[in-house]
Amino acid sequence: MVPPFFEIIEKMKISLNKLFRFEVACFMSLQMLITVLCCCLPTVMVIAQPAVPLQPVDIGSIKPIRLETVLVKDKKVSLMGLDLNIASPSPALEKFCCKFFFRDTINTNITKAAEAFAATLGEPVTNKRNADAVYTYTMKAGMNRPGYYYCYQLKYIKEDDGKRRTNERNVIYDATNDRILQIEDVFSAKKAKEIREMVGKAFVHLTLSGNSIKIKYKKDGSYTLNKIRLWNDEAKDDTLQFTSHFRELIDLASIKTASKSSTDRVFNVVEQMPEFPGGQKALLKWLSDYTKYPAIAEENGIQGSVVCTFVVEPDGSITDVQVARSVDPSLDKEAVRVLKKMPKWDPGKQNGGAVRVKYTLPVTFRLNSQPEYPGGEKALNEYLMEGLRVPSGVSIKEKIILEFFVETDGSISDIKANKSADQRITEQLKRKLKRTKWKPGKRNGIPVGMSYKFVMNVTFIDDSNWGE
Repeated sequence: MVPPFFEIIEKMKISLNKLFRFEVACFMSLQMLITVLCCCLPTVMVIAQPAVPLQPVDIGSIKPIRLETVLVKDKKVSLMGLDLNIASPSPALEKFCCKFFFRDTINTNITKAAEAFAATLGEPVTNKRNADAVYTYTMKAGMNRPGYYYCYQLKYIKEDDGKRRTNERNVIYDATNDRILQIEDVFSAKKAKEIREMVGKAFVHLTLSGNSIKIKYKKDGSYTLNKIRLWNDEAKDDTLQFTSHFRELIDLASIKTASKSSTDRVFNVVEQMPEFPGGQKALLKWLSDYTKYPAIAEENGIQGSVVCTFVVEPDGSITDVQVARSVDPSLDKEAVRVLKKMPKWDPGKQNGGAVRVKYTLPVTFRLNSQPEYPGGEKALNEYLMEGLRVPSGVSIKEKIILEFFVETDGSISDIKANKSADQRITEQLKRKLKRTKWKPGKRNGIPVGMSYKFVMNVTFIDDSNWGE
């Protein structure tokens, strides 16, 4: 006979075995059910939907809106000028402009908002007057990807009652979503939080420039500018600091590829062409000062324009100077020499970054020409003699030598006369000569100031038309 204690143990073992077999059966049934579902619903379990690529918006090209009008109200004259460049339609952008430029929260069309603001300044008048107040509004377009995004710089200047107020905004307009991008639209959550903590409640200016995005904000009364590179060649996941939408919006992959491939590429036309320091006038003056006319060409009367090409490097230096159109070997050689000696230029830029640009420039050789009075010296002599007055009863016959300087604009300065001449005559001649306008002299085809000497014979015999 089994003791009661062991009998209880045996019964418990039997119960546990039954429970275990039941759990195994349930588990196997569940596996069979999952298998059946997978066979019946393969599309749900296996096939994933592809991502829809970002589509561009049918938006017009960037066009100018220009207006300049004089308005009068209660005798107060206001001058209002607009020079805006904007791609339309872009409702959210225009609404932003209306509020920023004109404090207009009703109109969503920038032209109508401008007209409404102009009406508050008075009635338009056709004749120009000295303005008591001046309102200037400008909007410049920067980097863009038509139909996707546009960078804009908005600025206004208001001068009234002796006070001058200026303000500006740099924004990136997302055409695909019709919105002005905020920090959270551009940067990942972590990066956006970091920037927000840095800028506080200040308006954040955003703009794309080449391989970077610029962030500008005002803090403690002054502006701070930070540049964040769109990518770093040494980091593999650096682009993840931007949202996926922003990366697709600006087509970051293409910008990166284009930037790398343009390192050695020579452009013919870029967004911002290279420029000589100081501009075109400074370039012409520099060429005039440093170009030496070859003696053999001068002796043979050879002149003309040697057309040259060269490359302006990203650092502004000049390389690969070539003659594209020759005039004479001596002139060609001098043109190449002087171009190679040029100082560094401001480099050309594409997508905000400095690139190599091919530039064409004619170097003109003109034999030096002297200043010339309209009609020549005969006409000058007649002009100076006309109305010349001498004392009554006095006869004069003498040689007068006038030396003076003809400026680049044709005006006359620094007039001198020979001391032996009658001062009563020379003073009259100086006053008349001062009022003349000449054709200035030229050196290498460029107007330059030159000294000039004019000799005239003055003869008077007892003229009684002298007066005070």
